[in-house]
Amino acid sequence: MIASDKTLEHEFMHWQCLSRLFGARQAAGYPLDEAKPLVCYGADGDTGVELTILILKRELDHLVAQYKHNVIKTRDPIERFEWVVKQLSSDYYQKAESFQSTMTALCPVEAPYAQKLLAEGECRMVFRARGDGYLVPAKVTQLAADDVRAQFTQLHNFHFNHKQPQPHVILGFEPMWEQAHKIAAEPEPEPEQN
Repeated sequence: MIASDKTLEHEFMHWQCLSRLFGARQAAGYPLDEAKPLVCYGADGDTGVELTILILKRELDHLVAQYKHNVIKTRDPIERFEWVVKQLSSDYYQKAESFQSTMTALCPVEAPYAQKLLAEGECRMVFRARGDGYLVPAKVTQLAADDVRAQFTQLHNFHFNHKQPQPHVILGFEPMWEQAHKIAAEPEPEPEQN
């Protein structure tokens, strides 16, 4: 990776962290547009599916243990939801450099879009929101159930929605930063004149 690729990755993660922190604090933890890119099929695809993408900390073992403990501690989905929003609202998103490059998504295993992304093995993620945008090509893989990234993704999603699709698959997205670049966000529509 060359220096400019690393800079773009940091800018992207900084943008993601700011958005997600705002979402945790102001939108009750629900993902904003920055967390829901259009994931296009294949390296050159221009059609795809909008997915909610999770960014992952570099160190996940301790977080997995915390999330598992909270699942055992309470069976109340509202308490779990409030706990995770509190965690994310504090210092979770404060340091962009504490996040790894890999991103994940939890999908129903029978979903045609998940199967198509896995069959293609590559995708283009188009992130656009509030005047900023990034095009991030990525390799797509299915993460094994015992992969700590998959475990964290499942636990994180469970705190937000205890009725996860079953069976499900955890997709891993490995960005190819050398091919990624900033893009202009779509302009805001002009208000209609009366």
